[in-house]
Amino acid sequence: MPDTALWVEWTHQSGGGSSTVFPDGCRDLILTETGSFTTELDLTPRLTTLRSGARLTGFRLRPGVSLAPSDIRPDGSDIGAIRRFLETHAIRDPATEDIITALGGGDDDPATLGHTDAARRSLQRCFQRRGLPPPQVWRGLARATSGT
Repeated sequence: MPDTALWVEWTHQSGGGSSTVFPDGCRDLILTETGSFTTELDLTPRLTTLRSGARLTGFRLRPGVSLAPSDIRPDGSDIGAIRRFLETHAIRDPATEDIITALGGGDDDPATLGHTDAARRSLQRCFQRRGLPPPQVWRGLARATSGT
């Protein structure tokens, strides 16, 4: 996978009400007025409700990137501290990133995509050890985002 950013920063100012969050294969570090939390990898759409005026700031981690376990969470009012926290605690796994890229990019190599029984089981174990959804979830996300 090309060397690209490990996260993308985003902000959201709520107009109030509910909205649906669709799975995208990414974990987010989300800051609210009351603290911060890291999302799990959703496998189904999730309904969220925010009060009007609620402001969220988030850092969407690239697929395959996770955060190291840490009891220290940076002060949400200092974006620079958040960036330093991510630079220190984000765990990049290039092998997993390459597999996710291949799954979404139409790679036809049976060993990469798990078309053989042995390769399929090996991929499933690899993803399970890393706490990631199975390969077919990544293929589905790739199809959904590409519109095919």
